[in-house]
Amino acid sequence: MIRTTCVLGAVLTLCVIGPPAGGQSASSEVALADDVGSLVRQLDANSSAERRAAERALYELATETGGDAQAVLDALPMVNDRMPAAVRSGIGRVRRRIEKTLAERAAQATRVTLIVKDTPLTEVLKQIGEQTGNQLSDSRSQFGNADASQKVSIELQDEPFWPAIDRLLDAANLGVYAYGGDYELSLVAREPGVRPRFGGAAYAGPYRIEPLRVVSTRGLRTTGEASLDVEVEVAWEPRLQPIAVSQPMSDLTAKVDGGATLSVLRPEQSIDVEVTPGTQGVEMTLSFVLPERSTERITTINGRLETVIPGRQTDFRFEAIGA
Repeated sequence: MIRTTCVLGAVLTLCVIGPPAGGQSASSEVALADDVGSLVRQLDANSSAERRAAERALYELATETGGDAQAVLDALPMVNDRMPAAVRSGIGRVRRRIEKTLAERAAQATRVTLIVKDTPLTEVLKQIGEQTGNQLSDSRSQFGNADASQKVSIELQDEPFWPAIDRLLDAANLGVYAYGGDYELSLVAREPGVRPRFGGAAYAGPYRIEPLRVVSTRGLRTTGEASLDVEVEVAWEPRLQPIAVSQPMSDLTAKVDGGATLSVLRPEQSIDVEVTPGTQGVEMTLSFVLPERSTERITTINGRLETVIPGRQTDFRFEAIGA
């Protein structure tokens, strides 16, 4: 399990770490295992220059263009006491460096390049999935309004995932159903009156944060019962599978028109949301002290959001237990 924090900005921003899944053919796995094994043996070379070169080559094998960092990690042998000290140390350094690179990559948005004209929507979704590792499905048939013949025209040049998806959905008049399950983004028909998605949210790495509604409350019996609640939706690329999302209220700052500060209502609290498996977003309510009646708009909300996602899955085998 990996935990990370990242600064929020604009409306809200967020990042999270965790490697996407990948795969290789059997022949390429064998070739990679041979390459890794050869370099691991070089970690026990007599000269320090050769040992450093082996570490560097292992890292480059995982991270250069076309490399599969996860596959190299899987091919690295588990450290044991029978290994020479130089090999154990070298494997440890390489593994930590590759894992850090995987985490940094996962915290970045995948990107989409797509130029299509009158192309079936299903084909467009397939191409985006191949480019980003994010699975998208046309789920309109589940709601009785499928249109298998729909075609779209759009041009995207190295666009981050969420801005690209928002532009595509605006062009196709579609929306997102965040609770479709199966770790894929379910697309549905857009409800009447829903505003365009593009430009209505903040984007941060693989995350999309959209303000949904603002609710002001003033108690009639208790004079101190007054708050301004900002409800936001936090959505993520389908390749990620967060376990929980937390917002420490003490890390939030906000401004209203004129530059005045909007005070947090209960700074000692933290909003902790457990993510239901298969969902692609959660809603959170950020509560502030109700500002003066003359206030017309919130200009910025900044803060720090925490997310927890699982790291890579590993099989453990215990043999001869009790022997």
